Amino acid sequence: MTGSGRYHHKAATRSIDEDPTSPISRVSTAEGRSIRQRPAGPGEVRISIDNGRSPVIPGEDDTDTASTGSDRRNAFRRRGKRMTASRNYQNPTKIIGAEPGISATQEIDLELYARCEITLVDYGMEDMMTTELINETLPEFLARPRPKWATVRWINVNGLSWDVIKCLGQYKALHRLAIEDIMNTHSRTKTDWYADHALIIMTLQKLVHLDTSGHDYGKKKQRSWYQNVFDVPDAVDSEDESIPEVWGHTEGTDSRTIQTLQRYHGGPSYERILFMERNSSLAQKDYAVAVEQCSIFLCDDNTVISFFERSADDIEPPIMARLSSTNTLLRSSCDGSMVVQAIIDAIVDLCFPVIHAYQDTIGELELSVLTDTSLHDTQRLYILTSELALLKTTIQPLTGIINALRDHKRDVTRKGSNTISQLTSVGISPITHTYLGDVQDHTIVLLETVETMKRSADNLTYVVL
Repeated sequence: MTGSGRYHHKAATRSIDEDPTSPISRVSTAEGRSIRQRPAGPGEVRISIDNGRSPVIPGEDDTDTASTGSDRRNAFRRRGKRMTASRNYQNPTKIIGAEPGISATQEIDLELYARCEITLVDYGMEDMMTTELINETLPEFLARPRPKWATVRWINVNGLSWDVIKCLGQYKALHRLAIEDIMNTHSRTKTDWYADHALIIMTLQKLVHLDTSGHDYGKKKQRSWYQNVFDVPDAVDSEDESIPEVWGHTEGTDSRTIQTLQRYHGGPSYERILFMERNSSLAQKDYAVAVEQCSIFLCDDNTVISFFERSADDIEPPIMARLSSTNTLLRSSCDGSMVVQAIIDAIVDLCFPVIHAYQDTIGELELSVLTDTSLHDTQRLYILTSELALLKTTIQPLTGIINALRDHKRDVTRKGSNTISQLTSVGISPITHTYLGDVQDHTIVLLETVETMKRSADNLTYVVL
């Protein structure tokens, strides 16, 4: 099972039982820490709190404290779990004023390790060679010279691990800002251009079947009679200390932990994340939307390096099938930018099942509102609208990166011209420019469909109110 892609500096302060992959970071006050206080001034009343104990006010009657002290302490602890002040809002991946970027040549103490599945493909017009590698065997293989007949090299990495990122960063001299972007798994969707390579960052989202067997997340608690009668959603236990893992799989892949749409955009409120997950518009059908970051490097020597957190198995097989046949355009073109186009196209295609699932859900909700409105319909509409808004924020930037790639078209007929394509030595071929237009059409269709569903949900909200 690969890592989630989050990394932390070991020097950061964390509680003992904190999960480093959890999207929530909690810190607790160290016991025995001395705090200097100035002497109390005339007329001042000093209130002290010692490690979460009840506040003691000088002069308060001790007998009253003894009678209600237990209740006060319990109430204080319960409130503490809901108080946002007890959470750490500092980003452990950022140090204020630090040098920007992460160099692949420096030694960094990071907690980012995963058993990566690495597929390296060398191919040309006449031959093709595929090599399966892991973390330990990657450096030795990259030390060998690239075959002369290999026009294109594609390195596909499933999992984020610092040793693999460092090795590939040194192999292609990747820019320090680019390395930092791929390690920060919440980077915005964009395309960055450097001297001899380009970085494309995308947010991959796919529809997965929830695997509830053998995992705590899938165990449904017994609903009370009023929840069934009044269609009240499942509550969230505020006494939970951590967010349970969510397991899911797509067709033809093994079940593994996923990062849901709600967790990716959820923020620090873990109670809200659990509530939105368990009452999601797709949860009743045992579906969820898995979200992760995908990073793609296009180098000037027709080398393509792609990083996936978990979902390389959904992208790699169809592309490998096309590369195995000499009759396909992907193989005959012998162009690295066409491999990039194929990866982007596959990521966009994964969005269509997600959109179709939400279309089915909003159709059922529309019938429920128009025929037999319940009190719970307003809440269901709110959750649906918020999820559609998150889908829009993920799909909308795709048109921008496609336009950025098409602007860097390699044009050998206009030598010496001051165009965008001449500013760097890396770009896309004319044939890739053409087929990226087809991907852009698909992206626009997805975006228009989400907009239509969002307007329908808003109209239903007016009907319920």
